[in-house]
Amino acid sequence: MIDDATSKAVLGHLQTGGCTAEIDVTALSANGQVSTKCGIFPKSGKWLHNSVHFKETATLREFVVVILTKNHTFGIMKNLFNDLVALVP
Repeated sequence: MIDDATSKAVLGHLQTGGCTAEIDVTALSANGQVSTKCGIFPKSGKWLHNSVHFKETATLREFVVVILTKNHTFGIMKNLFNDLVALVP
């Protein structure tokens, strides 16, 4: 991302087996390492974020997806996530 140290620090905040909300990383998990983190803030749930780092085992394919939604529009995340993943070669 910015430099190796920053990239490693960001990945340190993502945890293998971390949480996701409204998105499914099962298909990605079958093909490589997936690290995820989600959060809802404030407690009222006005904002929701999902962060996913994926590194495929067999190829050099690697990417990060971050989705932020507002006001309980969580339902759009599943399709948006799937569309974003499909765009990455």
